[in-house]
Amino acid sequence: PLKPKRENLQLIAILLSQGSHCYRAQMAASLQQGSAANPCLLPFPDRYHAAHKFVKLQPQGAKELSQETQLALFSLSKQITEGPCNVPKPWSWNAVESTKWMAWNQLGNMSAVEAMRLYVRTLDEEQSDWYALLLAEEAKPHNQGAGASLIPAHAYAQTDVWTALPMGEQRKPCPRYEHSGGLVGTKVFIVGGNYAGRYLNDLWSFDTLSMTWQQLVPVPATRLSKANPPSATPFPADSNANGAATEPQVQTAPVLPVQPTVVPLAGHSVNVWGDKLVILGGHIKSKDANSPLPVRIYHTSCNAWEVVQASGTSPSPRGGHSSSLVGNKLYIFGGEDASRRALGDLHILDLPSMMWERTVGVAAGKPSKPQDIHLVKVEGTPPSPRSAHIATVVHDRYIVIFGGGSVTTCFSDVHILDTRSEGGRLRWIAAKVQGPKVSPRAGHTGALVGSTWYILGGGNNVNGCTDLLAIDLRGLSASPPALASPPSLQL
Repeated sequence: PLKPKRENLQLIAILLSQGSHCYRAQMAASLQQGSAANPCLLPFPDRYHAAHKFVKLQPQGAKELSQETQLALFSLSKQITEGPCNVPKPWSWNAVESTKWMAWNQLGNMSAVEAMRLYVRTLDEEQSDWYALLLAEEAKPHNQGAGASLIPAHAYAQTDVWTALPMGEQRKPCPRYEHSGGLVGTKVFIVGGNYAGRYLNDLWSFDTLSMTWQQLVPVPATRLSKANPPSATPFPADSNANGAATEPQVQTAPVLPVQPTVVPLAGHSVNVWGDKLVILGGHIKSKDANSPLPVRIYHTSCNAWEVVQASGTSPSPRGGHSSSLVGNKLYIFGGEDASRRALGDLHILDLPSMMWERTVGVAAGKPSKPQDIHLVKVEGTPPSPRSAHIATVVHDRYIVIFGGGSVTTCFSDVHILDTRSEGGRLRWIAAKVQGPKVSPRAGHTGALVGSTWYILGGGNNVNGCTDLLAIDLRGLSASPPALASPPSLQL
């Protein structure tokens, strides 16, 4: 449908190519092979953004786009970013602007999604290997860390292949273990950890779209009384003329003490609650190591840090525990104390009220005693005391725990906590896992993708574990009111 006057195409080509260079050099054989191995499989709109960046950059190996193609891509880009043409037609004496306006106007009410697909298809027909060339350009040292990339991190991944992301020479966190983090939006936040026996107190964010690291320096935030829920927006600290943090303005009283910086800690847990990171416990090297389990909150929206004084009976201090978010409650299990003794207790933190709930083990079917009505009843046999295990949540109901260990032993068992068992009680269940026998391990990590729980790394008293495990959790159904028997899971 695009039929601009031929005499105007040269002017359009000159206008659209200002500030860019078209390279006609023949592609190397490696890039030609990369084209077949790396077709653009990104979903929309990521695929369009990648194609648009290729046209803008014109990396080495790019063909010079025909004048007709340049005009078509320009009009489609206007349709995507601004919608149907609703601007007055330029004067006829302005041949370039008039031709561009006609190309855009002829698209009518084409949707942005349809325009994106046509944009990519047009580029595919002109140069089918454009995505491989763009990846090669992104991987060059002078492009890494030099600014935001429009290619998200997952674009570099290949099926069944470990892929190292090109981080370049940008500033990034030092190596560490016993750290923790969470994903908020498109950013992964990393808190603390252990580096060569030294506990860390730094806070970093990794943008999965631009693949850039940023070190964050949070400001202290006031913590209001229980009458104001923790979900309320905190009041960040003000700064003086020198940029130093000053005491925050008190809005209401009373206020609890604030902690100006992140304390060095390792073995803590991090859970994402809205746009906040809830940080529980962790090993610390200070006089407060034997204080009740601390609750810290980092507000990603305003870069504010606070220490929360939760009500109720607080658990003993610990690190290496697991914390699982079900609804608005955090379930904390296990860990080890300051003397490195493994723990096997279960605690619940209600986040809206910031109140600790006590748990008590009861026999199945045993009626509640009058003095127990304010406790959370737990049936079944809990896992052995352990730390450095992992946990995941299925159907916002089941907490699945795998592995962990103590100073003398490691485990490879799977336990399930049903948070919605009959009678409002919790129930521990030992799962039956079918499949090959796996090595006991602690210090591993895991990620739930769909109904498959992928488990990586860790080690035991004999050696490290280099295998990748996958547990099928489809045996846990959300429909029945309670599990009638121990579920069978496939490894």
